[in-house]
Amino acid sequence: MSKYPTWTYQQVRERVLNSVRPVPALKDKTATGGVVNAVAALGDCNVNGREDENDIACGGGNTCGGIPGSYDSNANGTPDDCQWDCNANGIHDPCDIDCQVTGCNVSGCGTSDDCDQNGVPDDCEDCDGNGTGDACEIEANPELDMDWNRIIDTCQNVLHVSSEYGDIQSVIDTAEDGDAIVLAAGTYRGFGNKNLNFHGKALTIRCESIGDCEIDCEHAGRGFLLGTYDPRISSVIYGVKVENCAGGSASSAGD
Repeated sequence: MSKYPTWTYQQVRERVLNSVRPVPALKDKTATGGVVNAVAALGDCNVNGREDENDIACGGGNTCGGIPGSYDSNANGTPDDCQWDCNANGIHDPCDIDCQVTGCNVSGCGTSDDCDQNGVPDDCEDCDGNGTGDACEIEANPELDMDWNRIIDTCQNVLHVSSEYGDIQSVIDTAEDGDAIVLAAGTYRGFGNKNLNFHGKALTIRCESIGDCEIDCEHAGRGFLLGTYDPRISSVIYGVKVENCAGGSASSAGD
């Protein structure tokens, strides 16, 4: 407010909302439907030393005072290079997908497909680089995603664990979002093989031979600690049996 002391509440609200990066999982769940970019809301979102309105006045493809100008393809007062532009082509994603977006009038708009209509251009969700969005590939051919984690199997990094030479938790700790952890057949017990915590990562844990992997909690813990449900995180556990939990009951994942 100190930077724009004469602004009304409505102007401040509009500026903040214009800075939002849409997140499909948050649509209709939060007021913004995405993540607020506080830097963008302050008026020099690309931190080039010139206020956004002057960047826009200079215009995309132009240079004014030695500083490149910016497009504002949807005429919302925020330079396109500060709005979500997953493929870094200088056109923010809604205009990249649809030239009919209000005020979207720059050259190159509408050149990206969005087959699953989630607001993200398919070329940003195409792990195998074949020109088709992953979600639509999986819908057309479910066998591409045999562990049901919404990632094409050939795009996953696969980490292997042996009951004789490793523990599951240490592999989870080094894994990254989207990785698949494959357990060799056998019984897993002791430190690092119970109370398994994904730490918020989207992972797949499966047995290389369904039904032949067992986690023995030895009546001193649980198999997995999955925490609070988060719709943005998709984890899968299957083909793994969990026995002798603290409560004494047996369970399995992926029967």
